[in-house]
Amino acid sequence: MVMREGTKRRLAHVDLVRRYMALSQASWVQRQVGDVWSYKILRQAFYGGHGFDAFIDTTGIPRGTLTARLKHLIDSGLLQRNADNRRQFELTAAGQDLFGYFVLFDDWASKWWMPEDNGQGIGLCAENCAHCGANMNPALVCKSCGHEFIARQVAVNPGNDPVPDVAFPAIADNGRRQQYNIQNLGHDAWLYLTADRWSTHVIACQFFGLRRFNDIQQTIGIASNILADRLQRLVAAAILVPHTRGGTEGRAEYILSVKGLAMYQPTLESILWAQRNLSGEHTAALPLVHRLCGEPVRGTIVCKACNGGLNSNHLRN
Repeated sequence: MVMREGTKRRLAHVDLVRRYMALSQASWVQRQVGDVWSYKILRQAFYGGHGFDAFIDTTGIPRGTLTARLKHLIDSGLLQRNADNRRQFELTAAGQDLFGYFVLFDDWASKWWMPEDNGQGIGLCAENCAHCGANMNPALVCKSCGHEFIARQVAVNPGNDPVPDVAFPAIADNGRRQQYNIQNLGHDAWLYLTADRWSTHVIACQFFGLRRFNDIQQTIGIASNILADRLQRLVAAAILVPHTRGGTEGRAEYILSVKGLAMYQPTLESILWAQRNLSGEHTAALPLVHRLCGEPVRGTIVCKACNGGLNSNHLRN
């Protein structure tokens, strides 16, 4: 059977995206923070060192689950025990550097998940900017030109070098079941969607231009039943929109809504975090260029109100 030229081009594109996503190493962040409890533990740790019981009090996590997640986050190099008080847990330097990823996702939730509460903000965005006192309103901007990053203004530019064929890392649930009741998550119910390793990978595929079920499945190695479930969740949350290409008899695709496109900055920040913090087998070498200024993508988190730089040291009530 002769393969059509259009099909050949699409499959070549899918293979190229798989290589790009593997090189980006955003998958590493999504695998380590890819559940509700890990997200809540790390977010709480931005407020300073916590003891075991303090994490339970502030997150509501069951004791056995907390023990497992703390071990996982320590093994991942994101948390550590305090040198002077071994019962206290604190963020490592790499963990502190995740502040941008967390505050941008909390900002997305504040504006798109529960906009009626936007005056207060969700999570880290419930705090105020230490520079101007305004409600936390972060943005990921280009260090070279100062403009906010948006999806269509960032491109992969490998130059004349061939794109290495790096294997996409296996994504496993490690037997960990999500032990929480979504009804009890309150303002953090959005984490049911976004603090999920499979959902974040499906969203990342969208930003790399993959829209078909089979293409997404082939790229990230997800089982068909799990992918169908995540697509259903993301469509129900109005993050993805189903679309039939070529009329009613055409092939089904999924495209990002405006709400989904607003997830671009935390997704990009996960790639930039990997470039700053991973080395050796995790080396991130995805060459991204900002089309507005032509410079390599290097980002920083700022307050939209005053343009002051934001990091975890600037949190205040």
